[in-house]
Amino acid sequence: MYNVVKMSFILKAPIKVYSLDGSENSGEGNNVRHGSSIILVNSIRDEVDQEISISLPPCDCDDYDKSKFQTALIESNVVDWDKPCKFKFIDRSVSSTIVEVSAHVKGNLTHINPCYAYVIKNPEEYTMNDSIDSSRHKDLEREVLKEIDLEEGLEFIYKNWKYSDDGTRVYLRRILRNIPSAGLYLEGNIVSGAVQASNGVMSMLHTQSEHRNKGYGVKVMRHLIKELLKAGLSPCSVAEIKNLASQKLHEKIGMVKSHDVDYIWCNNK
Repeated sequence: MYNVVKMSFILKAPIKVYSLDGSENSGEGNNVRHGSSIILVNSIRDEVDQEISISLPPCDCDDYDKSKFQTALIESNVVDWDKPCKFKFIDRSVSSTIVEVSAHVKGNLTHINPCYAYVIKNPEEYTMNDSIDSSRHKDLEREVLKEIDLEEGLEFIYKNWKYSDDGTRVYLRRILRNIPSAGLYLEGNIVSGAVQASNGVMSMLHTQSEHRNKGYGVKVMRHLIKELLKAGLSPCSVAEIKNLASQKLHEKIGMVKSHDVDYIWCNNK
């Protein structure tokens, strides 16, 4: 949630923040009592409709009531269920409630994509210089690792991301102009790249098939992590449960699995 709010300021994107079901934090210092509120952020953007993130109260909070959360989703205006919406990086514990409301109460077509969430274990590790073993890769002298450009690089990400739609180019242009990204170029042509999505998660990693198994994806992700840390963002990522290759890559770059999350698409059409 920290990344979502910080990026909304960087992107100058309007967001609506709601506190659902419970009390806010109280006290100071060591006497802070964590509240039981669920924080919901709804980012309404033309190119992606509603993009929703949710932050749950601390796990040891006994006041959390899922039934109240469900009632808030149904009866309040925090989500406009008559318009398409995307719930991103949602903790598995509340996914079933969102799906129930969207599909069975509101009658929307609802798709769920289960993933594992990853975080970095040791931030200091990414301050070291990245390198590729020159004995294995003859392309070392031709490589340039830099931010993704707004022409070839943007099209590379757009065409290779399986979830691209009509608004993705506009979305990518805004992201690439304002948020760190990482592209690996060979003789001026991008062959691997990844971006930081507006929901605060590293995303859209792709390497051209003829350049795979050369360590390029690892190098791109490590560079992106380094740039995000410089920008004051907290690097995190996801891998689909069925994507074993992605899970192995996250392990290679020093990330650890933190919890189960879901991406939920709701469409009223």
